[in-house]
This record gives sequence, structure tokens and C-alpha cells, in this order.
Amino acid sequence: MADYISNGVESIENVAQEVIKKHHEKLANVKIGYRFRDKAKVSKGRMVYGEIKKVPKLWQTFIEEDIILIVPETYWSAADNIKREAMIDEAFLQIDLEPIQVDNFPKRIGKELYELSNGERVEGIREAKRAQDELCDYKISILDYAEEVIAKNIARYGCWKEGFKKLKQTITQTRIEFDKAAGQ
Repeated sequence: MADYISNGVESIENVAQEVIKKHHEKLANVKIGYRFRDKAKVSKGRMVYGEIKKVPKLWQTFIEEDIILIVPETYWSAADNIKREAMIDEAFLQIDLEPIQVDNFPKRIGKELYELSNGERVEGIREAKRAQDELCDYKISILDYAEEVIAKNIARYGCWKEGFKKLKQTITQTRIEFDKAAGQ
């Protein structure tokens, strides 16, 4: 069983806040806890560099966090800042936030004037809906690791994992052989 480490998690939190600002603005209002794991976890044959765990409702009466981000300490300490951001981004891409709508808000109170659930007044329906979405809570779900996660993470940070580097090499090699077969 893995040991969890709470010392030094400020470094995870600092990098996570940067990643949230760059790519995951909706996570700004989600309460996230951070922990190191003494060693990396392997799941379905792949190394897990950042793992997201949803805090069960029962536990939320004892702790404030909605989710916990767990990072292997051995990889974290060896990684540069770009790889650290990539680890966190990959984990955050597995979080699905579904807005929990407040009934009857935004409420139309004038020709182009709308009232939000906090009493604030906003002009224009688009702006009112956007502002109301920022106010609302979210239903948090953790998605399975999928191709969409890999594609978005690679688009942002390149092939930072060994597995990604091998995938890139395979794709590149396939293209070369395809081009040769096509006579190019």
C-alpha cells in the first residue's frame, strides 16, 4: 500500500493554480486538496503521474476539499516545471464539471436586465447566463482516462512522457513508411 505525504504539497498547489489559470478556469472555485504518493501508481499498464480522487459526501463533513490531486513524489521532484504542469493538466482533464442550475435564474426583471441568484443585476441574456454559471456549484465527476485527455495534454505540453515519446515515434515511423509506399 502506498504512503501519502502531506509535507511540501505547497509546490503542487502553486503549479496547479497556474494550470487552472491557463486551462481550467472552472476549477477556480472547486476546493482541491493536494498530496504526494511515495511511489507512482500503475493502472491498466500505464504510469499514473497525477491522480484525481473525488471526496465522498460523508468525508466532506470532516474535510473541506471536493477533490484530491495525488502526485508521485519521486517523479515530481525529478521533473521540471513544464512536466509538472503537464502532470497536473493531465489529471485535471479527467474532471467533468456539470453546473447545478438554480431554478429561475437568471431572472428577467426588465427589457434587457436580468437578476442573478446572488441579487446582482446584469444587462443582456448572454452575460447574465455566463455570470450565473460562474456563481453556481458544480456536480463533479471523474472521467476515465481516454484519448481526448491524451490529445489535449499533448497539444498543450508535447510528448513529455516516455509513453508519449514512443507513440510519437510510432506515428512518425508509420508516416515515413506510408510516404515511401505512396512514392513520395
